[in-house]
Amino acid sequence: MLLSFFLAILPLLVVLVGIVYLQRTGWEMAIVGLLLTALLAVFYFHTQPSVVLWATVYGVLKSFGIGIAVLGTMLMIFLMKEAGALDTISKAVSQVAATPEEKALFIGIAFGSLVTSLGVVTPALFPPLLLAMGFSPFAAVAIAVLGYNATTSFALLSLPVTLPAEVWGFDAQLFTYKICLYLPVISTAISFGMLYLIGGKESIKKGWKLAVVIGLSIGLSALLFSALKSPVMLIGVLSGLTSMGAFVLYTKSWKRPSSGVDKRELLRALSPWILLITFAAIVSVPWVTSHLSSLLGVVNVRGEVVKDGPEVVHVFANKYIDFNVLTQVYLWIFIATLLSIPILKLDREKIRRA
Repeated sequence: MLLSFFLAILPLLVVLVGIVYLQRTGWEMAIVGLLLTALLAVFYFHTQPSVVLWATVYGVLKSFGIGIAVLGTMLMIFLMKEAGALDTISKAVSQVAATPEEKALFIGIAFGSLVTSLGVVTPALFPPLLLAMGFSPFAAVAIAVLGYNATTSFALLSLPVTLPAEVWGFDAQLFTYKICLYLPVISTAISFGMLYLIGGKESIKKGWKLAVVIGLSIGLSALLFSALKSPVMLIGVLSGLTSMGAFVLYTKSWKRPSSGVDKRELLRALSPWILLITFAAIVSVPWVTSHLSSLLGVVNVRGEVVKDGPEVVHVFANKYIDFNVLTQVYLWIFIATLLSIPILKLDREKIRRA
């Protein structure tokens, strides 16, 4: 039993060691992990090779949306960079968050929790913006990734909570409450970890009070909203907004000198994000989500067809995948990007360079 458990998690350990200690890229270790998993499945767990093959195909198709969302986010960011939007946003954020510590906590955790909960892929979205703010590549990635973990249970409109609850039939509200019991400690620890990664002990000395404010405002507000039985899909959004409000109140950023950025110019620069957040918020409304999900076909959590349609794809045996295109964030990323092109005043040359 112990050996089986160890071999079951061995691919994950190999990937971790390869990335952290051997300095290999993520895609390289992903392939190594996949091959090792397949070999263990066939030769130790005695799984039929055909099952392993089709399970791999099934997994690739299931993760299709995440990959496309990352590509779409990168396209949006590159277009914003060509339009000078990132520089404009960076200047505006400097009024709200003046120091590197404030910028990291505001962008990475407060604002990051909001957009993460709406389905935005912040590890792909934030690094270019943070680079424009003067952070090193390492710090930019660290802030984006750590910030994603602050309320990761509520990412993609709380999918990590609602999906297991649906599959195994337990109470999503109670599950959410139990998760939120740990959030005040976890989110505060992540805030301190973020400070340490951007500036070591010196950054912790400068920003520890704000780290406590941000961490506790995220964690305690999520716990409160959960206790009040707020819609599970919206808890991350509400906590992100609460944390942003706590940040502004603590730093009194409204009293700081103006950044000099024209408001119309700032709105223009923010237009892709405004459109995306608006679309994500609309799609997150339960009845809208339900309606859009059922338009082009429905597959239940066990991979069984409830309603056939153009987005329902047969993989193998009795397993089907519903790509659920209309509710996937990647669709709205591309739509927001396309709609923002004329707003950002991008010409063909800038689009080509992006």
